[in-house]
Amino acid sequence: MKRKIFGLLLAVMVSAGALSGCSSSSNKDEEAINTLNDALEKTNEEASSAGSMSMSMNMESGGEEMSIEMAIDFIINNADDESKMEADMGVTMNMYGSEYEGKMYMKDGKTYMDMYGSKTISSADSGESMSEQTGLTEIDEDSIESAQIETKDGKKVITIELSQKAVKELVMDQLSEDLSSSGLSEDNIDIKDYKIEYVVGDDGFIYEQDISFSLKLSVDDDSATLDMKANVTYTSFGEQKIEFPDFSEYVEE
Repeated sequence: MKRKIFGLLLAVMVSAGALSGCSSSSNKDEEAINTLNDALEKTNEEASSAGSMSMSMNMESGGEEMSIEMAIDFIINNADDESKMEADMGVTMNMYGSEYEGKMYMKDGKTYMDMYGSKTISSADSGESMSEQTGLTEIDEDSIESAQIETKDGKKVITIELSQKAVKELVMDQLSEDLSSSGLSEDNIDIKDYKIEYVVGDDGFIYEQDISFSLKLSVDDDSATLDMKANVTYTSFGEQKIEFPDFSEYVEE
């Protein structure tokens, strides 16, 4: 059963990006919501950017613990057009105490991967643009329990708390097949402290997004907890020059 619980928590981790786009309460600052919506629209309209993403996660069940950390440095140009898109991403992962590093490039409609000692080429066609895959998701106002805004170091910091009901519904939607096959429902899930913090610059772009939450999953007499933090930081917007390696050593998958 522990293995099943860990598997479900991993699935929650993978779907966490979708959770960042998720009831109503009077504790909502309209300036915070309007500023955030404008900043999300402007940031997502910019097809070229550079920055980093990171995620740390700790799971515990029956005295056993597992930690996963991942960090990505990226430069992405023309994310809204796969035929012109270029990307340079450096990936670092730490799983079960072992560290892995790799690189991923996108150019001329192809993806070049240098991971786990092999160099491969594959088609970059995913059915949706990179901007659709990586853009910051707009938030449904009905799912916001609290929205506050303050100014720090000349930038606007917006803190959003989502209702547990809304987050549970999203977890169920993302993991319905996994959960139903295990005989679970939203009654088995307890989510706490789900919070998103955005940093908006004076130019109207979002420069940072922090997500944190805690989740407890109970199955019969077993339970497991998941504590997760994720961050996206933009360092610049606009097209940048990418220095590509020699792809002659890469082979088609």
